[in-house]
Amino acid sequence: MSNDKLGMMFSEVMSGGFALNQTDPETGAKAGKSQPLTMHGTITIDDLDAFIADPKHLGRLDVRMDWAPFGMDIPALGGVFNLFSPSGDPKLKLMVYEWGITHDNKSYLERHDHPVHNVTRRCG
Repeated sequence: MSNDKLGMMFSEVMSGGFALNQTDPETGAKAGKSQPLTMHGTITIDDLDAFIADPKHLGRLDVRMDWAPFGMDIPALGGVFNLFSPSGDPKLKLMVYEWGITHDNKSYLERHDHPVHNVTRRCG
């Protein structure tokens, strides 16, 4: 019997407006329209069964980020991906993308939570 675990890897690109130092969502949305942030990511899930069964099981997220104020092709530090992460609402789960970068000797953490509504999980 083999101990090999089924895994998967996929790549995706996400892009959207982004602005630093904004506390008001409307002001931030307006400021970010002229400054799109693009995430070029590769997600690796080493153990697909564990990833599906356990909402705390993370996939690895390798990122290269483009954002004009900081530059292009910025490598990320230690990214993670989580699918069906709890939100506090049983009818709402989150798809989480999280990675860090360093720019001008400052550390930044990017976190993007995408809502996944009415999730029914079936395993087995």
